[in-house]
Amino acid sequence: MRQLPPLILAILLLSACQAERTEEHPGFIGNWSGRVDNCSYRIEVEDDNSAIYRSQCTSSLERKGGFKVVAEGTQVRIGGKRLEIVEYPYETIVTDTGSFWEMNLENVPYSTFK
Repeated sequence: MRQLPPLILAILLLSACQAERTEEHPGFIGNWSGRVDNCSYRIEVEDDNSAIYRSQCTSSLERKGGFKVVAEGTQVRIGGKRLEIVEYPYETIVTDTGSFWEMNLENVPYSTFK
């Protein structure tokens, strides 16, 4: 039996892992916003696992990269930024045009409409 070259095997494994990230946790997909005191936060998660994290407080921070739930489901990672999952996304109100969703990361309440 013939073995795959290591580079091809690595590419196949990485592409398989990436395809599962938002498929396993589709509730995270969306454009989320949160606010605590004078700080505002935005998280954008696409269904292709790309994501952006932005915070505006005393200084600005932006991280772009892949989205993944890590640390046995206790954190999300966006690029190199890790955020503790306090509360997974859940649907709060359903309307004729969509649903309101909420989640909590690092004790910041986020909401979105999708």
